[in-house]
Amino acid sequence: MKRWYRTHLLEARRRSRLRRKKNLERWRRYDRWLYRTKLKTDPKWVAKRRARGRLWAKRNPLKQRHRVAVYRARRMGARGSHTLEQWMSVVRLHSWRCFYCNKKLNRKTLTKDHRNPLSKGGSDFARNLVPACKACNSGKAGRRRYRRRRE
Repeated sequence: MKRWYRTHLLEARRRSRLRRKKNLERWRRYDRWLYRTKLKTDPKWVAKRRARGRLWAKRNPLKQRHRVAVYRARRMGARGSHTLEQWMSVVRLHSWRCFYCNKKLNRKTLTKDHRNPLSKGGSDFARNLVPACKACNSGKAGRRRYRRRRE
C-alpha cells in the first residue's frame, strides 16, 4: 500500500478529497470531536499552533492588522465589513497619504481611521475609512470631526 501511495500520490489525494466530499458532515463531526477532545488538550499541539500563528502574523503584517480590525469592529457591533483589497484601494485612492495632514505613509506608519467612529455607531464599510498617520488618528480619537492639517 505504501509503495502504491508513493507512486500514485496525486491519485491518492484525489481519492481522499472525493471520499471526504462524499461524507462531509461525518468528517466535520469527526474534526470537531478531534479538536475538542484531543488537540485542544495537548500542550505540544497548542504550542506548535501558537508559534505557527505568530510566524504567520510576522510574515503578513497587513493581513494580521486587518484581521484584528475586523474582529474589533465585529465585537463593537458595527454594521458592514470590508475586505483587505477594498481597504488597500482606499489607501491607493489617497495616494498613500494621510487624509488629515497629507503626510506620506508606508506599511508601518499606515493606520485605518473610521471617519464616523465605531464607538459613535459608525459602520465598518470601506466608504467610512480613510488612511491616517498615527498622530492624526490618535488626535482625532472618538470625534466625528477633525480639522485637516495640510502641510
